[in-house]
Amino acid sequence: MGDYNNVYVKTLIALRDELAMNNQVFFVGKQLDVRPFLAVSDLYVIPTLDEGRKEGMPMALVEAMAMGLPVLGSDISGINYVLKDFPELLFKASDFKLLSTKIEMLYQKTHVERSLVGKALHDYCETYFSMAAFINAHEQLYLKLIK
Repeated sequence: MGDYNNVYVKTLIALRDELAMNNQVFFVGKQLDVRPFLAVSDLYVIPTLDEGRKEGMPMALVEAMAMGLPVLGSDISGINYVLKDFPELLFKASDFKLLSTKIEMLYQKTHVERSLVGKALHDYCETYFSMAAFINAHEQLYLKLIK
């Protein structure tokens, strides 16, 4: 989340306090290594709004997927590219009711079923977003350009 010196973070902290969710929602500041947080998470959500802002290559999403974590993401550019083969994990940006339904859908699955979702996402990352995949794609592009 970064630093605490902005209106957005202060608004989120006030909302957390107002909803009495101090035991569920924690603000830990800027972290250089998010893996320990992902490792103890049940779900990663990237709820980017579609208000003129687009995601390029959402690396935080790819990192969560690579760790075998089930994910949900707003159906906007970048996110929908990464999750194009998993449309059930996308939700319309700003549609908090659909997001809530998707979260409930994942939590109704058994631990084994959620693990299978995470494994499928991990394997997908290995195939399409690993260093080897990027190097191979660049080699193929360069070979195509010199022909």
